[in-house]
Amino acid sequence: MKKKPSELLNRSLAWVRTHPNATNMDVPEEFLFQWIFEDEGDEPRPAGFFMTVFAFGHLQHEVLTDNMPPSQPRTMPVDQLYERFGMWQLKLGLAQICRMTDLRIEPLVLFGFPSGEEVKYWPRHTDAKTEAHS
Repeated sequence: MKKKPSELLNRSLAWVRTHPNATNMDVPEEFLFQWIFEDEGDEPRPAGFFMTVFAFGHLQHEVLTDNMPPSQPRTMPVDQLYERFGMWQLKLGLAQICRMTDLRIEPLVLFGFPSGEEVKYWPRHTDAKTEAHS
């Protein structure tokens, strides 16, 4: 795995800190491709840069939305954090698809993972003749 410079990590955390309610479609181009984890096989699970950006964003989101006093300690099983990391990667991948193809995808909360969350998608360009005959 290539190491990410600390400057990129600092800029990433600053963006996440100031965009606690961001969707996957809000992620700036400079971060989208940098945050996508590519498993090169030498590490079984994401670590370092990727996990730092994700964990900070997700834990910040939880603190801001769980209706608990900010000073109250919280816990989260490590396995759940890894599971949600995978879901975050899916959300980033969907944003990448939306930017690179003609498939449109409804924005999803970037660091929140509500139960039953669904992906809504449709083609960017539709043929009016085809729709008229449907």
